[in-house]
Amino acid sequence: MFQWSLVRVLAVSLLLGVWGIAEGLGALLGSRRARAGRRPRWSHFLGFASLIVFYAQIVRDGHAWDGGAANEGGVVAALALAALRLVARALPLPDPALWLRIAFFAALPVVAGTPLGWLGLTLPQALIALDEMRRAHAFGAPAGRPARSQGAPLPR
Repeated sequence: MFQWSLVRVLAVSLLLGVWGIAEGLGALLGSRRARAGRRPRWSHFLGFASLIVFYAQIVRDGHAWDGGAANEGGVVAALALAALRLVARALPLPDPALWLRIAFFAALPVVAGTPLGWLGLTLPQALIALDEMRRAHAFGAPAGRPARSQGAPLPR
């Protein structure tokens, strides 16, 4: 089934939608990502560009790994990470929501069957998440709490 690029694109798109829902519900359940105000503009551009590059890689280089078994394993891993995102606060990690985000974006290239996706998608998304962690800790936000609630100034 994963030999067709349309199936890979749809699977990745649906998983990104599931992740967005999990992020929203996770925030409602109290496991917010560590944040230091608004993300810088470069991170928005880099995130958007990485998705465009990744979708191009899916169509051009994606394929079914091990007859689709590895791709299906990637789907299971991505769904498990999205489910963990709902209870991220209970995980014994500093900034668990951001680490789960990095792991989720590392699972998507497996779903798409494109190893270049780790460079085109995972690396930029990891840089964005690591920058969020760095900025949150620089402004004194404890793990899992936004710096804004601590009265920290917003960076420009």
